[in-house]
Amino acid sequence: MALSAPRTTATPEELQLVAAIRDGDERAFTTAVERHYGCMLAVAKAFVIAPDTAGQVVQDAWSAAVGDVEGFDGRTPLRPWLLRFVVRLAAPLAAEADGGGADAATPAVAAERFRGGDDAFPGHWRAYPRDWRTLADDVRRGEAVRRVVETAITALPVEQRAIIAMRDIAGCGHREACDVLELAEDTARERLHRARCRVRSALERHFDD
Repeated sequence: MALSAPRTTATPEELQLVAAIRDGDERAFTTAVERHYGCMLAVAKAFVIAPDTAGQVVQDAWSAAVGDVEGFDGRTPLRPWLLRFVVRLAAPLAAEADGGGADAATPAVAAERFRGGDDAFPGHWRAYPRDWRTLADDVRRGEAVRRVVETAITALPVEQRAIIAMRDIAGCGHREACDVLELAEDTARERLHRARCRVRSALERHFDD
C-alpha cells in the first residue's frame, strides 16, 4: 500500500476551526490549544530548556497567533503555522549546551566502532549495536529510561535539540520540520542523525551498566 503524501495545506476542519476562533469562539480556541499545546511546548523546550520559560514562550506564541489569526490563509496546515510562532519567540532565547554548536560537535558515533580501511568490509560495524527488543518492556519504557533520554537531549547542541524535538517528540514529518526550522533537508537529516546517535549512545551506557 502506497504511503500518502504529507499535507501541505490546511484541512477543511482546520479552516473551520480558525474561522470560529476569528469569531471569538472560546470553545474553538480551547480545541486548538488541546490539540497543539503539547507539540508547541516540546519545541519551545528544545530551545530554552527551562520549563517555566518554555511555558511562557508557548503562551506568548498563542497570543501572537491569535493576534495574527487573520493571516492564516490555509496554505499551510495549522500545526506548522503555530510552531513558527514558537520558533520565532524561542530561538532568540536559545540555551546552548556545553561544547558549542553543531559544527563543533564530536562525531556522533565513535570511529573505532567501525571497521578500518584495511578491513575486508571498511566502514561496517565491528559489532552490531544491541537489539533492545530483547529487553523487558518495563526496562525499555521505564522512568529511568525517560530521564536518560531527556538528559541526553538536553546535552545536545541547540540545533540538534530543535530537530529531534520536532521529529521525535512533536511528531512532525521531515518536510514540516524543515519548513518550520527553515533548514535544508540534507542539513536537517544530518543534525537528526547526530542527535539520535547521541541519544542512543546514552541509552547504550544506561542499559549496559
